[in-house]
Amino acid sequence: MAIATYYMVALFINKITIESNAEKYSMFIIHCSFIIWLGGRAAIVSLMITFIFVMIMSFIINEFSIKKVINTLSLMFLSCLVSIPFSIFPWNGMNRLFFNMETNQTMEQFANGRFELWVDTWGFIIKQPMFGYGADAYRFTVESGHYQPHNFVLQILLEFGIIGAMTLGGFFLILLLKSIYLICKYKQTDLLISVSIIMALFGHAMLDGTLYHAQPVMLLSILCSYLAYNHIDKTKCFYVKESARNNPN
Repeated sequence: MAIATYYMVALFINKITIESNAEKYSMFIIHCSFIIWLGGRAAIVSLMITFIFVMIMSFIINEFSIKKVINTLSLMFLSCLVSIPFSIFPWNGMNRLFFNMETNQTMEQFANGRFELWVDTWGFIIKQPMFGYGADAYRFTVESGHYQPHNFVLQILLEFGIIGAMTLGGFFLILLLKSIYLICKYKQTDLLISVSIIMALFGHAMLDGTLYHAQPVMLLSILCSYLAYNHIDKTKCFYVKESARNNPN
């Protein structure tokens, strides 16, 4: 997901230097086809949300063109075709979509019982809304057979309550909004890559247990640290310039 997002940004932003277009296209197709081949609908949805976000940001920083949109969508379609020969089970790749259409599944069945998980989780949240039940409390509190409710917002509300959710949410919101401001003002494509990957992780975590596992959380921590460092660096540069302007001697 992270690598596919990186090459998606590279398809829109000309400043990102990659050896050749062939490398850019092939790497995007390979990693996008892996996402489709795995059969995770949450990953596909988050990839499309990230695509829309990157498209909007490219428009704001004057890197947008219809040709880039058509090119990216064409590569996504080609990724679907590439994944088909390797999809041998009913639950993976494009087979999963065709299988669900043939069996006329309900929305709840199509979502693999997520709605029921979310409703049960919300029932526990409203019983203890302010501070929650504590870290990793979901698997001990909700009798669902899962370790998390396949939605990181509900998991945070259950485990840390409204106070914890507001604290964490405020941190990420400020970090992302300030990063988007710097992207728009300075056209920092490196920040756009980091923000886009974080958006992909959050989008995936809204429908799956992505941020319950250590590896995605470690990646999220690294990306947030990089964004925070750039905020400090830009602020420092601003004060240095202001000081030099006020004290030319």
